[in-house]
Amino acid sequence: MVGTARPVFVLFGSSIVQFSYGVGGWGAMLSDYYSRKDAATHPALVIVYFGGNDSCSQDRSIAHVPLPEYYENMKKIAAHLKCGFLVARAFLRRFASSFLLLPQSMRR
Repeated sequence: MVGTARPVFVLFGSSIVQFSYGVGGWGAMLSDYYSRKDAATHPALVIVYFGGNDSCSQDRSIAHVPLPEYYENMKKIAAHLKCGFLVARAFLRRFASSFLLLPQSMRR
């Protein structure tokens, strides 16, 4: 968060994030690891993890979200986070083009 003395990690997402704080979960491991680090040596981090259910096949899940709508939702989340956090645009572009296989018209 802007203006805080210690870096803050924000995990924002679906049930995968919710359950990441269970024993041995990746959220719990991040919390454990970075709680012992010198605050001046590592940056703040925001992890947005949505889409596990959204990306399910339309035929197999009522949670399916069409790709253009999913892309717009992620853009809105990133824009909201830019108010107080640095968002790595290069990473988002690489993720969107590599993993989501967005049509060229949707890449920026």
